[in-house]
Amino acid sequence: MLFVIRRGRKDSELEAFYIENEPEKLSQIQNLKAERIFRLIMRDKRLFKVLEGSKYQNPKEIEKMLRTARIVLTSDAAEWEEYFKIRLQNKKVEKSELCRLCFLNGKITVLTEGNRIKWHHEFICESCAEEELKNELRYRFRSLGMFDQAKKLLERFRDLNKVMAIFDPRFDPTKNPDVTKWDELEPKRIKVEELCIDEISIPEEFKRVLKEEGVSSLLPVQSLAIKNGLLEGENLLVVSATASGKTLIGELAGIPKAIEGKKFLFLVPLVALANQKYEDFKRRYSKLGLKVAIRVGMSRIKTKDELVVVDTGIDADIIVGTYEGIDYLLRAGRKIGNVGTIVIDEIHMLDDEERGARLDGLVARLRKLYPNAQFIGLSATIGNPQELAKELG
Repeated sequence: MLFVIRRGRKDSELEAFYIENEPEKLSQIQNLKAERIFRLIMRDKRLFKVLEGSKYQNPKEIEKMLRTARIVLTSDAAEWEEYFKIRLQNKKVEKSELCRLCFLNGKITVLTEGNRIKWHHEFICESCAEEELKNELRYRFRSLGMFDQAKKLLERFRDLNKVMAIFDPRFDPTKNPDVTKWDELEPKRIKVEELCIDEISIPEEFKRVLKEEGVSSLLPVQSLAIKNGLLEGENLLVVSATASGKTLIGELAGIPKAIEGKKFLFLVPLVALANQKYEDFKRRYSKLGLKVAIRVGMSRIKTKDELVVVDTGIDADIIVGTYEGIDYLLRAGRKIGNVGTIVIDEIHMLDDEERGARLDGLVARLRKLYPNAQFIGLSATIGNPQELAKELG
């Protein structure tokens, strides 16, 4: 049996938490619930009274238990070490600290060098540190998308204060290179043959629009997509750095089909992104006689310094929408029509704790409704692209 003993409310009192089945190691005393809690009232360096709740217990019986039990004393009760070791002749007395946050939740976790994390001016356990980190991410970003990387930093530094500082707007990354090194990737050099717009098999009027936009040749990731069957209707997962030309990959697949009468869906996670793509596509592709619609799940969107954008009908060749906007349409039984291409931007949101399940359901629903459509996922931050590509087919 095990007693974890800490200082009580008064100098002459101790709180003793009794656990019947003691773990072998201190590090295994984590999130344990005490089976009995005793209030030990000490007088003249000896046990005077014992209370369990409001009921008095026989001090002699409790001392008998304390003589044979394993005892863990916290630092604020260290002055009573002599009483347990000498008076009770107990050789199984150890000193350690408890996680205060676990204790507030009615659990007992003994802190060791291997499981403690610095937080403010104290140490807490790893589980509580992770919960505090999640709470901070929810408060600042309303998302846990950064949790896995932040957890790695927590495991490396063992200091929650240092990890939390990253999310402070006043944080200076240039003064903290050890913290801001987020990940390290081995470079892979792939020789990619440069392709000109005139060399690829897309409608001439589409080529003309691209040239007017200053696109005369393809970037490496775009050329790779072409080589891997983009224009032949192959489903693709494109993982490439931000601003490397992923959006145009979706357009190269979707616009030719839209010209032929098959609709082009472009899905994004944020209303602001939907607004931007809607305006870009409308300006660019109205020249081809293509209608562009936007669906974001609300009738009006207005943010500071932005125009009011109203959800349009879906009788269009190109439909730009947020995940939720398109999901709402499908759940409401609205018929979108003959869909040829579906592009899902920021598809790594499948791993998001709050929105991932809904996006996963939306992708499954789209694949069921439009089995012949070409699906293209775009992302800059997928850690396991092969696995995701396999799941997406």
